Amino acid sequence: MIEQIESQIVAFLLGGALTFFATRWSNTLKKIDSMECGIQALLRDRILQMHAYYKRKKKPIPKIEVDSVLQMYRAYKMLGGNGFLDRIEKEIVEEMPHEGDAT
Repeated sequence: MIEQIESQIVAFLLGGALTFFATRWSNTLKKIDSMECGIQALLRDRILQMHAYYKRKKKPIPKIEVDSVLQMYRAYKMLGGNGFLDRIEKEIVEEMPHEGDAT
């Protein structure tokens, strides 16, 4: 009789602990997803700002800025970014003038 009560108490405590940790894990995964989405949005925004700035100013893009775009673009894609920036990245890297290019 006492053994049954003990086993029920242990099962209850284990179930409670599992529920607690499963809820914590679920909340942590939601936070990670939110951070990924936020970082992806910031990368997209920064690439779009850089594109608009150099296009509007009609200035050549410094190589370090092109390298930054490539790094941000790769991170954006690794975070699940869709094809929204494909054309923008291609335009920055291949079509817009870069510092040191022959004119």
